[in-house]
Amino acid sequence: MKKKIFFFFLLLYPLFSLAQKQFQAGLTAGLVTSQMSGDGLAGWNKFGFAGGGWVRSSLSSHLTGSMSIQFINKGSQTKIDTITYNSFAYKLNYIEVPVGLGYKMKERWIFSLGASAAFLISQKSVSNKYSYPTNPPFEKYDIGAFGSAVLLMGDYWSLELKLSTSFIPIRPSPNYANQFSFYERGNYNQVIQFMLMRGF
Repeated sequence: MKKKIFFFFLLLYPLFSLAQKQFQAGLTAGLVTSQMSGDGLAGWNKFGFAGGGWVRSSLSSHLTGSMSIQFINKGSQTKIDTITYNSFAYKLNYIEVPVGLGYKMKERWIFSLGASAAFLISQKSVSNKYSYPTNPPFEKYDIGAFGSAVLLMGDYWSLELKLSTSFIPIRPSPNYANQFSFYERGNYNQVIQFMLMRGF
């Protein structure tokens, strides 16, 4: 898995080496809502935080390349049962590196597609506010893809909406029944981010 991540970024490195004229870096922070397919906990009920740094470069008049490194909360959570007051959640924290290629429209919008690699730094299952070890445990890496839209607000501020999903299971499925079903092979993170970006 480590070799796959290394070659992934090695292949994308030339994208950033092309940036010669315009180069911008900054900080980003915002809110996250997430779920996991295949875990039986339906709904976007897990809320969290993401924050980190980013760089963006102009490759041409319309094309941009971007890369960031961020801390991000992922996982899933049930709604609190109104009768029993029971709740359950998977809480996963990652350091994530997304790399994207964007298309700039009308000087205000950048629409991007890309891939990301994330390293799991902590995991736990929480039932009625008590923490337990996860079984089976989650993988150390989350490899995924994303699409995003960035609204540029002047020279320094921008807003980003990003949707991402794992495309390699983050852990084996506890109930693997159909070998031909993609989403029964394991659990997959699915995340929506609302981010405020500040450039320097």
